[in-house]
Amino acid sequence: MLDRNVVVGQRIRALRMQRGLGQSQAAKMIGISQSHLSNIEGGRSHVTLEILTKILRQPAAVVLALAASQWLH
Repeated sequence: MLDRNVVVGQRIRALRMQRGLGQSQAAKMIGISQSHLSNIEGGRSHVTLEILTKILRQPAAVVLALAASQWLH
């Protein structure tokens, strides 16, 4: 079984790539550094509720919410 951080990070990366965004651009949109986003996507850092909320405020983020909901309980 994969670690929760890895699974959520993979979902965030997939959403970002699906939207055609680079890490720097996506990080700027949600107000975090590119290196922090890289760590989140790589499963090396957990996603805080504050950051997750910022991600979910972005267009098309409903996909992330549905895909990751099982891992956020």
